[in-house]
Amino acid sequence: MKSFRKACRGQKGFTLIELLVVIIILGVLAAVVTLAVTRFIGKGKLESANAELVTVQAAIESALAEANAAEFTGDTTDWTGDEAGSPVAASTSGNVTVFEMMRTHKLKAAYDIDQDGTISDADCSITNGWGSDILFNATDCVFYK
Repeated sequence: MKSFRKACRGQKGFTLIELLVVIIILGVLAAVVTLAVTRFIGKGKLESANAELVTVQAAIESALAEANAAEFTGDTTDWTGDEAGSPVAASTSGNVTVFEMMRTHKLKAAYDIDQDGTISDADCSITNGWGSDILFNATDCVFYK
């Protein structure tokens, strides 16, 4: 044993225990960072959904204001951002649709819009929708402000 110590004298390095401690510390740090990042991703989806909801509501208010109307003509249900299902407000110069007032026509949810312009419900289960993560309440998505 003394001859081994004499042969290894001058060599420097880490012991196995030191290496294991460092690996365990790195593993704990990686777990903490992963949990923090997934929380931010969920919050980002919620904020993005709320931003879309605000955009839809602004388009509804713009359509009603442009038509100088208090409500939409006819019942409006399940609007997904396409022109065919867009709520219509009649004006003296013609019809004004919410679709015309939208900045983008790629919605990720279907919105139920009442005749007075309020959004009563939103369905996130449409193709390329928000998914069933944090935005669902039962089968329909509910956006929180």
